[in-house]
Amino acid sequence: MKKHLLCAAAALLSLGAYAQSALDLTSTTVLFDKALDECLEDLNIKTFHPTLAMCGEYLVVNPGDGSAPAYFNPTTGEKLGTLSLGDIVVDGAITNDNKGNMLITNTSYSPSNFYIYKLSSVDGTPELFISYENASNLTAGSHIHVQGDLNKDAQIVATFDGVAGVTSSNYIIRWFVKDGVVGDSEVIQFEGVDGWGTRFNGNGKVVALSENAADGYMVGHYDGGDVPYYYIDGTTNTAGSSITIGDWGSSAEASDTRKIGDANYMAAIQSGFWPTWGFYPTVHLYDVTSGTFTELGSVGMSNHVDANDYENTGDCLMYVGENAVYVYGVCASHFGLFGLSVSASTGVADITVDNDAEVEYYNLQGIRVANPENGIFIRRQGNKVQKVAIR
Repeated sequence: MKKHLLCAAAALLSLGAYAQSALDLTSTTVLFDKALDECLEDLNIKTFHPTLAMCGEYLVVNPGDGSAPAYFNPTTGEKLGTLSLGDIVVDGAITNDNKGNMLITNTSYSPSNFYIYKLSSVDGTPELFISYENASNLTAGSHIHVQGDLNKDAQIVATFDGVAGVTSSNYIIRWFVKDGVVGDSEVIQFEGVDGWGTRFNGNGKVVALSENAADGYMVGHYDGGDVPYYYIDGTTNTAGSSITIGDWGSSAEASDTRKIGDANYMAAIQSGFWPTWGFYPTVHLYDVTSGTFTELGSVGMSNHVDANDYENTGDCLMYVGENAVYVYGVCASHFGLFGLSVSASTGVADITVDNDAEVEYYNLQGIRVANPENGIFIRRQGNKVQKVAIR
């Protein structure tokens, strides 16, 4: 498959409205930027709806077409294996909590059951976490999101999709976890937000800002030629401030939010319906602490196709590590999987560094190097990853 490389080891960084922040976008590294056919086999391009999660220390990609999710080295993008999930139907979405516990779902076309399974390691056995009887006349399973710790306190949000030719949606279903126990389901409608579409047409994704509903939500979707993101007041479930990151030909269903210190940040991927017409994926980073959008910068990624054959779906994942935040993206229309690291100057907490873990080195192409010398390398020890110069 032909590749059109927009950037390689260095990110194309637009500082524009850069603001003082715990995130330092002047120190952004593209860890990997790969074509999906280098990572996944036998993809069905018409049912491919990829989502992302961290499971333990591994990056997981779920194709969403019923085939087994694959797991990767989060520093290099090297595929390491596939998950063995038995008879579980995996045609839905995946996500993770703040501690690396993963959730995986089926796709539930109403009326049917919506199942959410929990998995704590890539070689573990998934356990049924939630079973929900979906009688909403809407579809669940395209996107799911978690904030908090599933073994303690957390909020789980699943986005309801519209139904083609029938109705759009501005609904979510959510559950609160208290001391590891899942509470009752709650169906919520957002006001002041136009409805989003179906799994493959104008799909939306809702992400929570914390495990507390009052802190609010972010939602992005394609809206008749615009690509808006809205802050949703968690007390009234009504849209507040908004920002438009793209227009005709773009999509906005790939986003994530994480808290660093006292600030909330959002990463959003703007992807294109027609990549051969010059639509390239772009990662936008925002400070959304006060329910408003302050753009910190953007990073352009690569297009890996020479045809407009793929659905414009995808996902974004933020993962907080020691002194850095990692942003991962997968874009079906651009046929790409990529990872970035952004330096975090303050406020990264609750991260344990294993000083006894094996030290691994990789070159900037993602290939492991046994004896690095005379160059720039990626050094990984446990969950600590850094770029180093070795002479």
